[in-house]
Amino acid sequence: MSIDKEALIDDLNSVWNFGVKKGLSKGLKQGLKQGIQQGIQQQAQSGAKNLILAGVPFETIASCMGLSIDEVKKLAEN
Repeated sequence: MSIDKEALIDDLNSVWNFGVKKGLSKGLKQGLKQGIQQGIQQQAQSGAKNLILAGVPFETIASCMGLSIDEVKKLAEN
């Protein structure tokens, strides 16, 4: 039985390239999702800091900004 080495290498390269492309695509999607989530969190924290400076009650800030009261208290300490 003779094995066509070039065909085998081509097949392996195709499988490899498919796997790499799929992995990169998945990684990029996950990275983008995490980046968006971090941006939203940072925006909420920034808005909360402004509300803290304006004297808005912590409970109101937490409720409006989607943060916990503990998160708001930590922001107030910094």
